[in-house]
Amino acid sequence: MVLRSKVRRRRNRQRAAVAAVGLLGLGAALTLFHLKGELHAWAGRLKGLTRPAQIQVEGVPEPLRAQAVSFLEAQGPLSSWEAAERLRERFGWLKTVRARRGWLERGVRFELGLRRPLGRAFLGARPAGALGEGGILFEAPKGLWEAQALEAFPSLEVAGAGPGALRELSEFLLALPVLSLPSPLLRMRYLSPDDGWEARFADGTSVLWGDLSLTQEKAARLGQVVADARSRFSGPLSADLRYFEDGKVLLTPGAPRE
Repeated sequence: MVLRSKVRRRRNRQRAAVAAVGLLGLGAALTLFHLKGELHAWAGRLKGLTRPAQIQVEGVPEPLRAQAVSFLEAQGPLSSWEAAERLRERFGWLKTVRARRGWLERGVRFELGLRRPLGRAFLGARPAGALGEGGILFEAPKGLWEAQALEAFPSLEVAGAGPGALRELSEFLLALPVLSLPSPLLRMRYLSPDDGWEARFADGTSVLWGDLSLTQEKAARLGQVVADARSRFSGPLSADLRYFEDGKVLLTPGAPRE
């Protein structure tokens, strides 16, 4: 009898243990099912956060803003970094692109900055856009620079000029307001690596400028010799600054003043 009682108790404990394990398994299954539903819901929310529902573009006039927004909307879902890179690649007139994500608004705000044109570029007789800071050639956006009298910018004939020469030209053009030049600059034409640039001014003065080093010194000396020549001669003047570092400034005057 004692033996049978011990066996029954052991069997009962085994049945209780099996039942407990079953209940635990059922509880775990129910928990996992509930968590799966919660995870699916959170994934949907995160997906909505990572795909902006709203695109804002600031920093450029309306025609350009509309172009940028239309372009971005056509790209489909992108990260902020990818969208900014696509904008830079598509629109050469953009100097800066900053993307700021608004998580609460589920959108991205793009702050754009325009390149500043320094002159109208040409390859021979063919227009080649505008020259910007850093020697960057870019296509001027239609509907903007025309309204700002792009024709007033110097004409730049850049055929044959490499990146370094274009960068030096942009620095020269940025320095124009503080240079003592005989009159406003009308044209710069690239000649060759040895001869550098030729400049033409509004008063008819033509200058073989050479390379664009020592710009302020060359401009100051040119202003002096042109002013002296104007007191004695009329007509156009031609100057040669290619040998400036050797202390030479060559000037060819027009006819003597009456």
